Amino acid sequence: MLFLINVISWVWIAVLISSKCVAILTGNSQSYEDITSLPKYGCHWTGGSNSMVNCTCREDAEEFSIHHGQIPVYDTWGIQINDCKKVIFDGHSIENLRNLRQIHLKNIPSLSLLPESFSWFGYRATYESDDEADDENNIPSLSISMDNCVIEKISQHSFKGRIKDIELNNCHVKDMESFSFSSLRQSGTVVLRNTTIDSLKPQAFKLFTTKQLILDGISIEDVPSRAFSNLVIKEKLQISNCRFGTLHSGSFMIDGPKWFEVVNSNISVLEGEAFTVKVKGDVLFKNNVIGVLGPGALMKIVKSKDLVLNTALFLTIDSNVFSYLWSNSLEVNGLIAKFVNLQFNESCNCDIFMSNYALYKEFFTEIKCLDAEEYISIKDYEVQKCTMLSGHTTMIVVIGVICALLLVMIIILSLYYHKVFKEGKYGKDNAPQKNVSLIVPDGRTYRETEVHVILETADLLTTDL
Repeated sequence: MLFLINVISWVWIAVLISSKCVAILTGNSQSYEDITSLPKYGCHWTGGSNSMVNCTCREDAEEFSIHHGQIPVYDTWGIQINDCKKVIFDGHSIENLRNLRQIHLKNIPSLSLLPESFSWFGYRATYESDDEADDENNIPSLSISMDNCVIEKISQHSFKGRIKDIELNNCHVKDMESFSFSSLRQSGTVVLRNTTIDSLKPQAFKLFTTKQLILDGISIEDVPSRAFSNLVIKEKLQISNCRFGTLHSGSFMIDGPKWFEVVNSNISVLEGEAFTVKVKGDVLFKNNVIGVLGPGALMKIVKSKDLVLNTALFLTIDSNVFSYLWSNSLEVNGLIAKFVNLQFNESCNCDIFMSNYALYKEFFTEIKCLDAEEYISIKDYEVQKCTMLSGHTTMIVVIGVICALLLVMIIILSLYYHKVFKEGKYGKDNAPQKNVSLIVPDGRTYRETEVHVILETADLLTTDL
């Protein structure tokens, strides 16, 4: 019995020493209380096969700081924190939780993630090869989700290690530093949905491989060059329902997606080569409103070198609204371009359109401009209103009306002349009347056109001479 007690004591001492050594090596030599022993944070355990730590803060809990070692190591499968006013995750705060598989943060008005706060590698060492690290079927990984949170800062390397899924939903991120999401292993999906980012630094998403990167309903005023840098996406790159101010050259530097789409989004300025993407499948731009499409904007969307040389990939531009294009804005490199229903958000103008977009004659059946608040193809507009007679419609109408009035007057005068003069001369039956000569006693001869003859019985006159 005494021997057993001694063994237990030595084991306990060894555990304490090892924990202290780990704390010193990770820079967390200070010890903190177990969060479940602090009533104001409302943290408690839920049992079962998936043991959770659920925290719902009280009104008097102003700041909830989570440090390394505050969450018990054993049997912690998940962490859920709801409705806390201010939460701070310190560096390496979850790194020692080997059984951890899920973190869910919800309804937090002020959330701060310090450097390496969500750095987690599980049981495997951080230095193991990528081939071993990517064995998702045999090596456990972590999922992190945040709903309806105001994130003050996502610091450098906040997300690092074996994190399978990351989702920000209905969040407001005030500052996202460089390398916020970096060196992820076994990543399956990175989703930012209905989230506003005030300040996005270059290389915020840097050097990791994932199956899907989905940006849905994101609002960013300025996306700097290399904001998404050296990423490998195995399946899908989706940008949908987003609003961007300016996408600078090289904003997205990505390799390998089998499907790449930009749909239902609003982009004020899309600079040349903003999307530097090597694709393994088709590309779709649909139902977007793009203010300025810079020169060579699509030229860096190319086929991946891993594809067979003669593989045919399509880049479809469907039902997008543009305000301004450069001469080579729609040029593509190595992909088969399909253009459908290209709309310009400006009024049709013969001089401007025919000069600026003359290079796009082959697309005139698809390019449309605004005419009386309705879209009409430039080809139809050119035929209808950009000919020699176009622009003189009012004059043509006036001349036509005058000609019609003159014609009516000529007809009326002709009828009047026919009735008054012709019928007066020839009679209604058009039979001409013969002239009659008349000799009267004074020896004068009169020729009249109308003679009234009264026949009377008269005897021979005799006179005495």
